[in-house]
Amino acid sequence: MRIVKVLLWLLLSILLVVIGIGVASWLFYQVTNTGVDWPTAKGVILSSGSSYEREPPISRLFSSQDWLVTVSFEYEVQGVRYSWYQQWYETKPEAERKQLQYSPGATITIYYNPKMPSIAVVEPEKKLVSIPDLMYVLFIIPVLGVGVALIILNSQDLMKDIRSRWGNRYKRK
Repeated sequence: MRIVKVLLWLLLSILLVVIGIGVASWLFYQVTNTGVDWPTAKGVILSSGSSYEREPPISRLFSSQDWLVTVSFEYEVQGVRYSWYQQWYETKPEAERKQLQYSPGATITIYYNPKMPSIAVVEPEKKLVSIPDLMYVLFIIPVLGVGVALIILNSQDLMKDIRSRWGNRYKRK
């Protein structure tokens, strides 16, 4: 029976690691695939703004880039009209400059995903999730998964030891 429990906990820890790697892979895709090599189209800015983020991503904790810039735009690809937006972090002065650059009604070049033209960006080099954020996730999720599994396994061993040493004194009669 003990072997089955250990195997189940091991399976759980492996599952947690796989989920962690899956989340990290998805974030990696989001970070790296933001339009540098995508085709372009003309677009029009619908709105732009910036806001101070009190809880920025992990890599921003020691950075002054804590202003979230949001740009909404409209564009047309092969006769189909799309609306989309892009967000990224900047310093306060840069965020204010971007807000002026992307004022409503301005005509801009957008970069759209050739596989999904409904997804586009105005600045392909800007990413909402940074590489340090991704590295943090790549490290912490598997470590947490394995750590939780080890805690559970060790607590079971501890309970078994307690029962074997002290169990005779407190047995139900």
